[in-house]
Amino acid sequence: MTSQVWQVLVLLLLALVVLEGVILVGLMRQVGGLLLRLPPARPGATDDGPEAGTIIPAQDLPRKAGILMFLSPGCAFCEDLLPGLPSVARHYPDLQLLAVPVADSEQEREAYSKSLPIEARSDLHELRRTLNIIGTPYAVGFDEEHRVAGSGAVNNIDQLETLALAALHGYHEADGDGQVLGDGHEASDVELLKLVESESSAGRGVELDGEQ
Repeated sequence: MTSQVWQVLVLLLLALVVLEGVILVGLMRQVGGLLLRLPPARPGATDDGPEAGTIIPAQDLPRKAGILMFLSPGCAFCEDLLPGLPSVARHYPDLQLLAVPVADSEQEREAYSKSLPIEARSDLHELRRTLNIIGTPYAVGFDEEHRVAGSGAVNNIDQLETLALAALHGYHEADGDGQVLGDGHEASDVELLKLVESESSAGRGVELDGEQ
């Protein structure tokens, strides 16, 4: 009799485990659906920084879209970003990804430039004041005309990739119906989501070094 009771209990336990698995799979599908509806990861909004459409006053920048990454020594978030920057630069060969060291002295800026894994332009440090940038890490994406297409605090590679797509997409003024595209004059979430989806469907998402 006792063995029969244990058999029943084991069967009930197995049934509960199977039921829990079915529920978990259903929840995962629901969460996946919600994630697909989310807009792409935008750079963090801040009160500082340039407005979309602002011309970047750097005459010696190549005539191509790009991102200026304002980074500073001792910045923990900056350090977290550094390993992924070369992968972004390789993934977007039509985009110039430039680090702009931010430090008090020229000596500090030069020393920090040598430690960065992408091309660094310490001579552009004054753009921090010109573009009203207060903290780091901060990224400014611009199009071929050197007009700001998007900007903000960047704490991860997903945000940086969204900004790269915005820079390549370019700055857009109000459309023919007088509707401003996106927040300010930046590309809208719908436009960026389409760009991100096209990159993903083509298998062109950024792969960080060391990932398979």
